[in-house]
Amino acid sequence: MLQPYAYSVLLHLLTAQVRTSLIRQVLDPARPDDGCFLHADTGFPNADHTAHSRDLAALCQVYLAEGSALAGDAALAERIRRGTAFLRRWQRPSGLIDLPGVDFDSPPDTAFSVQLFAPIVRYARLRAAAGFTPASEVAEQLGGYVHSAGEAIIGRGFRTPNHRWVVCSAVSQAMREFPELRARGLPYVESILAETIDINADGEYSERSTGIYNAVVNRALRYMAECLSRPQLLDHVRANLRFIGTILEADGTVITAISGRQDRGGRAVPVTMADSFFAMAVRDRDPWFAWVADLLVEQAQRRSPEGHGWGWMVQSFLDQPGLAAQPELPRQAPPATVERTWTDSRLWFVKDGPLTAFASAGTAIPFALRVGEVELRSVRAATNFLHAAPMGGDSFEAIPGGVRLPRKNYTHGWDLPLNRPVRFRECGEYYKVAQTERQHWDHGHLSLCLTVVREGGDFLLRITSDSNYDRVPAQVELSFDAGGVWRVPGCAMRAAAGGSAQLRSGHGLYHKGGNAVRVAVDAPAEAHTWWEISHLAGDHDGFRVLLNLQTPLDCSIRLTPGLWSPATPDAVLPW
Repeated sequence: MLQPYAYSVLLHLLTAQVRTSLIRQVLDPARPDDGCFLHADTGFPNADHTAHSRDLAALCQVYLAEGSALAGDAALAERIRRGTAFLRRWQRPSGLIDLPGVDFDSPPDTAFSVQLFAPIVRYARLRAAAGFTPASEVAEQLGGYVHSAGEAIIGRGFRTPNHRWVVCSAVSQAMREFPELRARGLPYVESILAETIDINADGEYSERSTGIYNAVVNRALRYMAECLSRPQLLDHVRANLRFIGTILEADGTVITAISGRQDRGGRAVPVTMADSFFAMAVRDRDPWFAWVADLLVEQAQRRSPEGHGWGWMVQSFLDQPGLAAQPELPRQAPPATVERTWTDSRLWFVKDGPLTAFASAGTAIPFALRVGEVELRSVRAATNFLHAAPMGGDSFEAIPGGVRLPRKNYTHGWDLPLNRPVRFRECGEYYKVAQTERQHWDHGHLSLCLTVVREGGDFLLRITSDSNYDRVPAQVELSFDAGGVWRVPGCAMRAAAGGSAQLRSGHGLYHKGGNAVRVAVDAPAEAHTWWEISHLAGDHDGFRVLLNLQTPLDCSIRLTPGLWSPATPDAVLPW
């Protein structure tokens, strides 16, 4: 039974986070950064949402929230005054703030901070109107920042897809609190919204960021829907939540291999999506969304109880006074078995009890599988053919029981002479000329295709090549999460990070904890002894099982996931 997404629990966790953060606040009037919550890693005085704004917002929440052990605390009031004064001092002449790691005079990073503070200003005004006197000063102090920063954002742009919606959200929130901003703000928001929301029919935003930016976009759209009275924007939020809820693991993790942003690779618990799952569960009375919100809260407590998602979760209740007193929502777990093909996202996904697997086109990881503690992080392939792209379909074909990921032929041409003087000041110019002016002798091609089919409980992977060249070295890499044991007949070895084994024929078995995956090949894989070929950069954090081949390729790999027992150490048992 999951612990419910509950106000008292979340407020307690946020309060603990705030108490921990207080030691990082500068309290020295002689210093220019007086009042700043310094970034824990860099120690640099940042005003942005990754440091000071986040911590100041959390401090204000526990200072204002009903039932908080720190509500109205006089010492905190002084900290809030100094924290807000720092925020105002750190605004550039434009009214914008910086993200010191990369962006200066940054409209989107200023927008992230307005997103944090505008709901607090609104809540502080409600609390003041209800007779909670300390809230008046917070509303006035933070309100001044929201007004000036919100106005500064208007007309000054963005960089990434999600920035557009954060900017729209922040301006919309600022306009709601300060209607005089609408004359300039609303036309700007309309001009951005005219680009339309970047979501496909499957519910994936263009950045495909399961670990970070899905949460950012969903939250922005929710506030826009409320502040602009456009509930139709919530349809995009629902679609994305259904997509994420479907691919979510039993332990709350989600694959990030499909992401186009910095969260790509490995797995993450999308804690920052919990507030959107809960908000939409409340709005739609959706028991599945409520169950997912519970799961994310539980896993966040297990993995990082000092984490920074609690503020947005508590804000869910501050945005709707009285919500905490309402009857608890019903909960409903998702189906234990799922097989889905998302054609727009070019993703095939299987969930079966403790097992999940996916195949995806257009990503660096075309196939991965997980069963219990065993994670086959990736199956990849490449050849040494000049400039040949590694395996990873650029198109996606659903077939009975699975998917086919073909890649178009990639040709390599040798450069031909221009028959005229060519002068170069630097080497890069040579290659620019080669790409734009030279003709080529196009002598051949080589491409790879992956087909994945589920047969019973097994996954059958077939890797084929299309080329007019034979004898080209090729390699298939199966990279497991390290820390288990790799077994082949007559031998067992610890599978340490950075380790590799060449499976030259037959089968092997990888096990970790009580689970295992058996790897069986249909023909010898002993064409060479390379440990890492040129177009396949090794996964040095995992344990790699290598199949060494040459073209033409027609290699079949059978993966059998299941349980493992020391009583039958060389066998995979069905669950």
